[in-house]
Amino acid sequence: MIGSWGTEMGVLHLLSQPPGPVWESLVPRLGDGDRVLLLGDGVYGLRHPLLGRLQDTGAGIAALAPDLVARGVEPPGAEGIRVIDYEEFVDLTVACVRILSW
Repeated sequence: MIGSWGTEMGVLHLLSQPPGPVWESLVPRLGDGDRVLLLGDGVYGLRHPLLGRLQDTGAGIAALAPDLVARGVEPPGAEGIRVIDYEEFVDLTVACVRILSW
């Protein structure tokens, strides 16, 4: 399935942990077409160096807008990071072939 992200969708990784060992475990598991959604405390990683390692995999990265607001995290200025709302979150879950929570 091709989504608004412009490429075929793989696995959607829901990353709700702040940067740390979970993020390190995720990096080698990302494949072509995978997406990572930062939500919950995962949005704290938008200013962390580990974010660059996620981006280097080629996976599409997004952050959930309501969780950014709830935690007082400024929306990212980095290119390649999408800020999405709940409706787009639902669309993303439907478009991906599988969902994994981290």
